[in-house]
Amino acid sequence: MWSRSSNLPTTAGVVQQSYGGGISDSYLGILNEDGSLHAATYLGGSGMERAPYGLEVAANGDVVVGTATQSSDIPTSAGAFRSSIQLPPSRPTDGFVCRISGDLRALRWCTYTGGGWPRGGLALDRAGAVTVVGDATHDANFPLTPGALQTVARGESDAFILKLNSNGTSAVYSTRLGGSGSLFGEIAMSVRLLPGGDVSVMGTSASNDFPTTPGAAFPTSPGPRDLYIARLNESGSSLVYSTYLGGSGTELGEHRHWLMSDGSVLVAGFTMSSDIPGALGGLRGPSDGLVARLNPSGSAFDFIAYLGGSGDELLLGPVVDREGNIYAFGHTSSRDIPTTADAIQPNYGGGERDGVLFILSPAGAIRYATYLGGSSGDLIRGIAIGSSGEIYLGGATESDDFPITPGALQTSIGGQQDGFLAKLVPVSG
Repeated sequence: MWSRSSNLPTTAGVVQQSYGGGISDSYLGILNEDGSLHAATYLGGSGMERAPYGLEVAANGDVVVGTATQSSDIPTSAGAFRSSIQLPPSRPTDGFVCRISGDLRALRWCTYTGGGWPRGGLALDRAGAVTVVGDATHDANFPLTPGALQTVARGESDAFILKLNSNGTSAVYSTRLGGSGSLFGEIAMSVRLLPGGDVSVMGTSASNDFPTTPGAAFPTSPGPRDLYIARLNESGSSLVYSTYLGGSGTELGEHRHWLMSDGSVLVAGFTMSSDIPGALGGLRGPSDGLVARLNPSGSAFDFIAYLGGSGDELLLGPVVDREGNIYAFGHTSSRDIPTTADAIQPNYGGGERDGVLFILSPAGAIRYATYLGGSSGDLIRGIAIGSSGEIYLGGATESDDFPITPGALQTSIGGQQDGFLAKLVPVSG
């Protein structure tokens, strides 16, 4: 999460006990099973930091995070890939990636990314190498490696894929990915690694010449901004496949996509198009949530589903459980979401938006739907599924009547907006 508060709880001996200054800091917290605080630290300098866009936990418990910064005093490590901040004139923001011990007490290494904004998450391989994605503007001196897929800027802003070695000192490869679109023409929002080392990237494109591959499910762009899904080979030198997803309106994909064991890809986001070919249901509001599954070759979508009501939705995720059920979450302004009979909150709480959670079958049919929120603005930003089917949700709330349980770590709202964590337990019978 990110914070503008200088009095969030931190624990002794962590990397950064005090607020760094500026507009906002990143903040990392680890809770015990009962919801009490195990460890917590700020992470930021004297400028602005966003919430971590990417976070992975290594096999030894270390935490790897990446996000955006405007601070020139991030504590980079000796021999870092980029030890000083690069601020492009058109968008004065860089990114950084840090690896921290699991108790949040030791900074293993930390580096700037070199002018690219890592807004699209990161992925960690077994050797400890970190792949981070985002967007880099044309005027950024973003570092590119010889032999990479795209070593020149094609538009005012391209997506980038940067793979750092295990100690953050050099790039294994670095490439742009994009067409000739204008500012924010391409953004990489998510990255996943396949078992053989290939890289799956999901994002958005405003270019009508984004590089798609022969036989792609959607080889051309029908709207002003579409989703894209691309798979690169292990060395980042060529495309295995690349496809658009969208209709005549605007599509946006956010948060992380999901890789199934067979190599198919699940994505979630929102759409303003009523004419996506083959989509289940129909557009009910100005924008609806969107969930889709792309087959392993990138040649067709197994399903594309609209999810929403008469207002607006933005869905994040998705996450898949052991039975193949698909969890999509985010926020909605619709008072008429088709919630299910077993919903924990069947009715809209109030305010400009509520959190929303959908559980879909492997084929895209709704199995569960619920609101989560109070009388002001709420949204769900993260999810994890426990070994017994319990659902852990994280997000933000502006509601002083958000449904808090007795004995919780914090039972009342502390400021204009607070984070929240919730655990939903399946009811048998």
